[in-house]
Amino acid sequence: QLEAIDAHLTKGGTKRAHEIVQQSMSQARRALAEARQAIDDLRSQPAVEIDFSESVREEVERFTLATGIPVQLELDLKNTLPILVLEHGQHIIRECLTNVAKHAHARHLFIRIVQYEQQLLIVIRDDGKGFNTRMIGKRVGHYGLIGIKERVRLLGGSIQIESTTQKGTTIEIEVPIAKEA
Repeated sequence: QLEAIDAHLTKGGTKRAHEIVQQSMSQARRALAEARQAIDDLRSQPAVEIDFSESVREEVERFTLATGIPVQLELDLKNTLPILVLEHGQHIIRECLTNVAKHAHARHLFIRIVQYEQQLLIVIRDDGKGFNTRMIGKRVGHYGLIGIKERVRLLGGSIQIESTTQKGTTIEIEVPIAKEA
């Protein structure tokens, strides 16, 4: 969101920049409250069920408000997902949206999250400027994709990243969703 504010200020859009600042402050307050609640939850009862679909919709809405980039969202979830898949999935989606906002210069974004058999498929595709995938992990200060890869690994899943200057970037993630014991 700071990137969006900077872009609006550069273009003289102080009103829109102010709106984004207000949204950011509200989100920061909400994130702090959620962090406190997460700590309390760890201390007490097992994690409450997270409505993953609603969480994704909220992330997409915040992204679109901050960037103005429209998102085509396809969600097809049949059952409750294991808590680790929910938690890591939320972070993966959030990091992908952050990367698009910061780097892609995209005009459109497509997100598909589908549950089939015992797999969860997450596809995030933008029409941005793309990047050299061989540089992942080699640039100081750029750890978002490394974090995503690590989360996918922890879930026992697979990730494919394709990016070209003509077609933008596609990240496809598959993770198993066997029920927790």
